[in-house]
Amino acid sequence: MAVSVRDVLTFHRRDRRAYEKVIAVGRIPEIARNVVALFLWLELIGIDVITYVIECKNRRTVLRFVVEAESILACLRPDAAVPPSNTKSAIPLIAALISEPLGLHFFHFNREIAVRGLVHILDRVGTFIFDDNLYALLEGYEGAVRASEEESRRLGVQVALPELPPELAMPYSH
Repeated sequence: MAVSVRDVLTFHRRDRRAYEKVIAVGRIPEIARNVVALFLWLELIGIDVITYVIECKNRRTVLRFVVEAESILACLRPDAAVPPSNTKSAIPLIAALISEPLGLHFFHFNREIAVRGLVHILDRVGTFIFDDNLYALLEGYEGAVRASEEESRRLGVQVALPELPPELAMPYSH
């Protein structure tokens, strides 16, 4: 069975929550998208920032994670100067998530790999995760399903579920 757009959106719901939290601390969608793409790439190399961000209740701590991510993204630019090798203190929250020493120096020297990873994420699942219209469709559909299920329970008979919107039913294609 083919994976649908709905399946991808459902699977990446927590990533979407991270995106919404980054926007909630004052970042524009384009910046929030890049920050969350970086968080997703970090997860691929074993650093789970997303869990901390979505579970964090402290707005200032979320903002600190975002600022650290922006520092990392700045190191990935082609014209970025080589940061001093002792820049671990520039990303203390993210560095604390792993047992190995980690600083901006690491990202600067691995920027080609990091940039390819970010582009891969943004071009594939990112086109769905960061699409406000698709998430609005998903939320509307899920709300209609819940309403149908409640109606079925209330009446004691099976009420037809709403039809999945075509945009969500489409096969996932990257």
